[in-house]
Amino acid sequence: MQRWKAVRYSGVGVFFAGIITVIQGCSAKESGLAVVLLLLLQFCSGPVDDMGGGGSSSTSGPPFIYWVEVLDNAITRCSLADIPCDSGDAQVVAQDGAEFNAPTGILIDSGYIYWSEQADDAIMRCALADIPCDAGDAQVVAQDVAEFNAPTGILIDGGFIYWAERGDDVISRCALADIPCDAGDAQVVAQDGTEIEVPFGIVIDGGFIYWAERDDDAVMRCLLADIPCDGVDDEVVAEDGGAFAGPTGILIDGGFIYWTEGDHDAIMRCALADIPCDAGDAQVVAQDGAAFAGPTGILIDSGFIYWAENADNAIMRCALVDIPCDAGDAQVVAQDGAAFNVPGFIVID
Repeated sequence: MQRWKAVRYSGVGVFFAGIITVIQGCSAKESGLAVVLLLLLQFCSGPVDDMGGGGSSSTSGPPFIYWVEVLDNAITRCSLADIPCDSGDAQVVAQDGAEFNAPTGILIDSGYIYWSEQADDAIMRCALADIPCDAGDAQVVAQDVAEFNAPTGILIDGGFIYWAERGDDVISRCALADIPCDAGDAQVVAQDGTEIEVPFGIVIDGGFIYWAERDDDAVMRCLLADIPCDGVDDEVVAEDGGAFAGPTGILIDGGFIYWTEGDHDAIMRCALADIPCDAGDAQVVAQDGAAFAGPTGILIDSGFIYWAENADNAIMRCALVDIPCDAGDAQVVAQDGAAFNVPGFIVID
């Protein structure tokens, strides 16, 4: 209803604006009428402005869920209004043969969609206005011939773009003002020989940068104030032998840190107050045998937790109120046979 009212008020506002233009320069009495109409115009325009957010509004329709397809060298999206989405509902966001090679991480910021390319050792971006993007639309964000080795998770915070490099066991960052970045522009955020083992998902919260270490079965963090971080600065967030197997995607929401476990087909969480967490502190968010196969990227939006399943070529969701979720609680967000080929990280915008 609010969306309809916004459109209706906007049309009435245009009508009043036309009347004001006509009676400009008339008598004082008529000019007074113009003032009244102008106030009414401002009132009628209000709902349109109130519905805005970051340059967008609900008049443009429901948000989209975006995902990378690692084996199809593509980024795809689907309107949340079309859930469950199949290939007929989905729209190509970025694809151009083998140009966008093994995209993994994804984010949206300030009118751009960013993604990491593991196989091309690059981070790229494209203006949302240019969707569907091809190689001619895309812009290099960070690349320097094997210097940024297999980037995975990415994020933007405080004027920097951060990325994890699973090939070099390092987390790096570069100022957005330095785009396109090369090795000379980049700064090490966290690295310590083999101590950081295959970092994937990253998130910043409360003055810390957090990352998942897939090969160490751990989630770690470091104070941003301690950059560049080494093994002395790092703090264990969640680790308990092999109890947390193959963490990949992470997020922080509502006082909890969440992570996916690709080796256990599970999503877990732990209260930030319980850091460092072990198996006794952790809570199952979603698990049901092999039903959730190979979860990777995760996000929380409007009371749902969403995740990508790279082994099932699917994106799923479950209401937070249904935690712990099993297959009966979960809902398909996007799936169509092999059409969405190995989805990785996801974002809603």
